[in-house]
Amino acid sequence: MAASTPTAAAGPLHSQHESPPPPLAHPLPFTLLPTAPSSWDPAAVSPTLNIRLDGCIVPSEASEQGARIAYSHAVVIDDFVEDCTRGQLLDFLLNGSEADADPQQQQHSPLQLQQQHGSNQQQQQQQQRQTSLQPSDSARWEQRTTDMAGGAATWGVKQHVLQELAEGRLPALREVHARLRKLYPECDIAHLPTDAIQLAPSPHLLHSEQEGKEAQRDVKQQQQQQRQRQQQQAEQGAPPPPAKRRKQGSQSLPPATEHCIEGTAAAAAGGCSSRHGPVDCSCFVANAAVAGDSFSYHVDADPTSFPDGSPWNAAYGDYFNGEPGKPLLVSLLLYLNPEWRREWGAETLLLDGQTDGGMFVAPRPCRAVLLDQDILHRVSAPSAAAGNRPRFSLVWKLALLPRHPGQQLCLARPEWGPPASIGSAARVDAVKRQMAQEQRRKNQAS
Repeated sequence: MAASTPTAAAGPLHSQHESPPPPLAHPLPFTLLPTAPSSWDPAAVSPTLNIRLDGCIVPSEASEQGARIAYSHAVVIDDFVEDCTRGQLLDFLLNGSEADADPQQQQHSPLQLQQQHGSNQQQQQQQQRQTSLQPSDSARWEQRTTDMAGGAATWGVKQHVLQELAEGRLPALREVHARLRKLYPECDIAHLPTDAIQLAPSPHLLHSEQEGKEAQRDVKQQQQQQRQRQQQQAEQGAPPPPAKRRKQGSQSLPPATEHCIEGTAAAAAGGCSSRHGPVDCSCFVANAAVAGDSFSYHVDADPTSFPDGSPWNAAYGDYFNGEPGKPLLVSLLLYLNPEWRREWGAETLLLDGQTDGGMFVAPRPCRAVLLDQDILHRVSAPSAAAGNRPRFSLVWKLALLPRHPGQQLCLARPEWGPPASIGSAARVDAVKRQMAQEQRRKNQAS
């Protein structure tokens, strides 16, 4: 059966006497994840970690009170993919992939290809080859990737490799997408459209080249007027206008994606900028952390930080991630090394922005991390014990799209039980428990 490009899936079932809510139209040109048929069963998933952090009260249009209690969520799933899928993804990043160019092989899942062509000995040889490979040995990698504006350059794949990934032809990629769609069947899943979160819309979002030039001219005029206003305010001693709202207590940290690609012609996305020139934030990021690298805490994306003149802001307004009825921005991180020992380090660190407490996740092979994009996080460099081994990973920047007005989306599945609260989320839970106890006492007294 040939692989297919997904369309919006059917919503929840309703009784004959209950009319289903109208489907929610999305005003932006989202690209849904391409998938292939998969026999994977999400019922077997038992998360290794299911946590929430960054608990606080945020403004909300969906609430009658005008505000809601918000959390950010992170989920860790071991063995999210088989080793053959992991191996094909890493082979593609290091060497390209013959399967990517073969239409016949695209009709089979990575597991089927392994059963047809792969023996245990061949798998072992592949793992040994991948263990010894360095990003410097591949023409598809370059040391120009940063995790935030002005950050130290680390190893990442070149832009054309990211573009090949975005085409969605790799069978292993389609298998990952199929599993994501099965894991969250209540919504549509799309790549985060980086053009839509930038101030200047790209020409393909406009009706004509002339409109594109006019829009760019308008943006330049707006920027110039803003600089003039700021200069006048500075001369008059007036305080600067308030910055965009942030859910975390980390106003000094600029929003950025997992890694920004320096030196490209695209405009900065999500407030990401670079002292070295323009920055492009891709919907895919592949990186290879090595001992001695330096990484900074950052957020992948935050709807409150998108420019006021961006297509995203025009379509959805200024909202906090997790707002009912609006896209939920999430990242998927997949660890690709065939082996990684505990003493080699290179954990992913998740930080609660209000308490500076958090969690760390070791990069086990085939382990997946799903997190809301407004969570502060960073990579820790491999330890000296890792030697010159790079820690390979692949990141997807995604938007979970609600199908109905007011639909609440969340990474934590109800069947997994309540997520564990850490940091400020635990504090919010404690206040809720205290208020509930006081209310019970009042009810009993009356």
